[in-house]
Amino acid sequence: MAVLLDEGQTSLVNTFKKPPGQLPKYYSAAKKAKVRISTDFEAFLLLMGGPSRSDAVNWIQQARLYAAADADRDSLVATSLTNDLVDAIACQAELQPIFDAFQEFKSSFNLAGFEQVPECGLLIADLQRPMNEFQIMGGRLLHRQTFATLALASLHTHGVTNDHLSELNSWSGPLTAY
Repeated sequence: MAVLLDEGQTSLVNTFKKPPGQLPKYYSAAKKAKVRISTDFEAFLLLMGGPSRSDAVNWIQQARLYAAADADRDSLVATSLTNDLVDAIACQAELQPIFDAFQEFKSSFNLAGFEQVPECGLLIADLQRPMNEFQIMGGRLLHRQTFATLALASLHTHGVTNDHLSELNSWSGPLTAY
């Protein structure tokens, strides 16, 4: 064992420990296979006592309900985020011709030699003012796309999966083996 135990703890663990080939297993979501618990974890289970192990098993039963709700919620969130992403892309596509038209207008508008005339500056500001709202909307749409893309990626890597549920359920075995 890598964990240091005092004499009383060592005596208790040695009394109730199982042979290495008979250690209980849990399902590892990362390995997608059943894995034997370590002797250190066995010592932890033995030293935590029956009431704490029982509480942990009861919590696993409750956590199953939460996990199932999480899986349903994750599915709804994924649908919502996907819809938001599609909508943001479509809205941005609708704005693009307006941006293109303004860019074309702006590039053909020549103030050469009149840049210092105050009214020319006011005219340019007034001509560009309606585009400010479109630019803000474009920025917000890009933000929505980025957020939805990142949130979907996070949901797929951190959300509740069948493997996670299997791992959660499998802890009952080691907890009730002692």
